[in-house]
Amino acid sequence: MSPSIAPLSAPDGTVCDTGRDDGHRSLRCYVTADAAPLLHLRVVGRPAAPAAALLLHDALVLPRLWDHCSGLGELRPVVDHGRIAGVEAHLSALDPAQLWDDAAALRAAVCRAVADTVRDDNLDQAVVRAAATRTGTSFGLAALATAAARADCEAAPAADRLHATDLTARLAEDARHLADKAALHAPALVSRLVLTAARPATHPPAGPPPVSPDPRLTIRLPRYAPPPERLEIVCGRAELAHVQIRRPLPPVGTVRELAAVLLANQAGFGPWGSALDHTLRFRHALTYLWDCLFDHAHGEFVMLAAPDTADVDRVLRLVRAAHTRRLPAPVTGRTVEAARRIVTTGLLRRLGPAPRALATQADVQCSGLPSRFVVSLLAALRAVTAQEAAAAAPAVAAEPLAVTVVLPARTHEAG
Repeated sequence: MSPSIAPLSAPDGTVCDTGRDDGHRSLRCYVTADAAPLLHLRVVGRPAAPAAALLLHDALVLPRLWDHCSGLGELRPVVDHGRIAGVEAHLSALDPAQLWDDAAALRAAVCRAVADTVRDDNLDQAVVRAAATRTGTSFGLAALATAAARADCEAAPAADRLHATDLTARLAEDARHLADKAALHAPALVSRLVLTAARPATHPPAGPPPVSPDPRLTIRLPRYAPPPERLEIVCGRAELAHVQIRRPLPPVGTVRELAAVLLANQAGFGPWGSALDHTLRFRHALTYLWDCLFDHAHGEFVMLAAPDTADVDRVLRLVRAAHTRRLPAPVTGRTVEAARRIVTTGLLRRLGPAPRALATQADVQCSGLPSRFVVSLLAALRAVTAQEAAAAAPAVAAEPLAVTVVLPARTHEAG
């Protein structure tokens, strides 16, 4: 078991003063400006589990997690892009040592409950509800389809264009088959319990004085599993097309190297403030183009766009053109400084109120990144030079793109 870590000061006011992980449970406590303790609990499955396991996790694990937490205090769901990902508990007091001990019993109880699951009508209905929740938005539908299509998934789709109802029905049926052998699959569904907590800044120090963030912090991002180059899902609920463009991060070994990659990506393909964004938003009047997300869990960027259906191919051509350098090389000192402000501001916005900060820290924690990751990344974003960012740009642009598109059903029918 890793020992408790020294307190870590962050420029956003977040301090991590407790960190423990034994492979089955992970606990990190952060001191924030909020007045009352807050706890996020998530049960994390194995990353390589098939996509159908996501549905079974939502149907089996989350309700049991909620039941076991019912005595902790006021509960709310932790919501991730419209689906429930865990439990948020408002506590009267926070004792990390007690949480650590209770987590082992909680994980064992959830494991036993999943292993003893009996396939019945209630479980079938729970799987159907989980599938509906996972695919309730175009974002969720595209993310689930991409998860099912990744090269190392057992449930990879056989076609490049799928109908949403067919995809969700097939994955729900796959989840039912997994449930028939719940005891066998329980370790994949309940790999470890992740506890991420916040407590008031008035809490006395738990150890030596806070240490400085480390821009050279060594990190290991999860292995990237490439999805198909292009995957289309036809959905009757969609109005606009929804586009998710994925690109793996080039190999990085330290937080500073990651910061250079983030700045190079933002400066060149961001899209906010980038040459690509200017081309798409202003010259081609794209409906809207969101910022590029950094997905810790998969080691990739995800760019999100919602164009009119007729503009999908044009948008994708422009994005691919940017990545084959047919647009002017955008990484200059000026664009890197703009990128620095954008990336840093985006990260700080995710470290505001305790619920938002804990959601961000939990993503880092679930990805197996060090407890100093966020504060060190903030420091690295300030320290990395424009020359380092420009040097990282060719590696960013060289990584292949993969596209998942959700198309309105009427467009498909008209075609």
